[in-house]
Amino acid sequence: MLVSLDDLYNPGSDDLLSRLPHEIVVSILSKLPLRDAVVTSKLSRRWRYLWCQTNRLVFEDWKRWSWMHAYPTKRHKSPTVDKFKISFGFDENAKAAIDKWIKYAISKNVHTLQLHLRGSSTWGNYCFPNNFFDGICGSSLKRHSLDDPIMEIKFLKSLTLMHVDVDDEDLKKILNNCPVLEHLYILGSRKLVKPKIIGKGLVLKNLDIVSCFGLESIEICDSNIVFFNCDGGSSMTLRFDNLQKLEKICIRKDHSWKELNDMFYQLSHVPCLQVLELYIRRVQMLLMSVSILFFQGDIELHPLPKLQKLKQLTIRVAERNEDDLFVLLCLLEACPNLQRLKVKRSISLFREENPNRGARQMSKKDHQYPEVVELVEYHGWTSDVELFMYFIQNCVALKKLVIKPTVRDQKDQNTARYHAHQELKPRTPVGVELKSHTRYILFKSSLRCINVDINNHII
Repeated sequence: MLVSLDDLYNPGSDDLLSRLPHEIVVSILSKLPLRDAVVTSKLSRRWRYLWCQTNRLVFEDWKRWSWMHAYPTKRHKSPTVDKFKISFGFDENAKAAIDKWIKYAISKNVHTLQLHLRGSSTWGNYCFPNNFFDGICGSSLKRHSLDDPIMEIKFLKSLTLMHVDVDDEDLKKILNNCPVLEHLYILGSRKLVKPKIIGKGLVLKNLDIVSCFGLESIEICDSNIVFFNCDGGSSMTLRFDNLQKLEKICIRKDHSWKELNDMFYQLSHVPCLQVLELYIRRVQMLLMSVSILFFQGDIELHPLPKLQKLKQLTIRVAERNEDDLFVLLCLLEACPNLQRLKVKRSISLFREENPNRGARQMSKKDHQYPEVVELVEYHGWTSDVELFMYFIQNCVALKKLVIKPTVRDQKDQNTARYHAHQELKPRTPVGVELKSHTRYILFKSSLRCINVDINNHII
């Protein structure tokens, strides 16, 4: 359909949006937050109830939740709900409205359900109700048997629970009664302790369990999961078994050497694992556990089991230590076919490296891989140069080194980048590309910060 400019700007003619088919207008409104979609009802008589037909219900208002009461479920006319999202600070007065809307979304065959409910010290977290799996939620639920009150949420594919309390039994019910659930994200649950994800009947592909600080263990067995992300304290244990499709795993916790060795042993039996991200909070704790093993004498310190098919390894050290290079090299030795390595060594605000310490001469040990090494939080310290030189001298197939200077402030960033140009470029052999990656802060205030990433060749 061709529309002239005169038609678009002629006050006496219909506007372009009004000429669009009904289905397209409703689709456009479905992309808007619900409050914005409701405002369009004032545009014309035709638009008055179009917002009632949207298949996305997004309640986003961190300051107010009460307006949810002003939008009764009976106004909504769409036969299904593709996405339902609630995003605001939780208090006890909102619980009834949240319960009502979640049950309504489930009854409308919701595909994506997201609860972003920021808890408080006064009200705590919103608790995911067990009765969501009984027979009151509508036609999308299916009873397994006459004697079983548990029901299926047949169409839910993605579930996000942020600052929503679910316990181990709740998680089990969610997994067993959402037969097409593929994505599950749980953040900040205070009641999750020993979750188990078991069973090839599950179609779950992506699982995130983060900032659940009461975790004691996580067990994933006989599952079709493809991606797993978790964090936990030093007491949290992990068990993996028969994960034939797992390709990527991200783990953030405190490790002892024994725990790290045990985890690598389990991962060495994962046939498709290609990407591993390790966040080591306290290197000193890991090194201390190694010292204890040597001190005991009767325990031999074996190398970590090898991850033969791993292609990408990311190592994040929460607080760099002059001796953390030992840990990095042990991890590198366990990944003989690595293609890309990323190392981020954060610094403590209360601790600086000894400026008088000389560079240590590392023993020569050839590694065929990786081909690309990325060093993040580069400061130009002696330990940074040691790490750089180790890769230059020992990685036979090395093709590219990427340096990302610290972004604590512009002065530190400029100093680190100057050091990289002066100290590293002359030591870079022919055939290895050296690049810097600089983040320039264009605008910064107490409210917002806009960053632009720029890649530069060090010339």
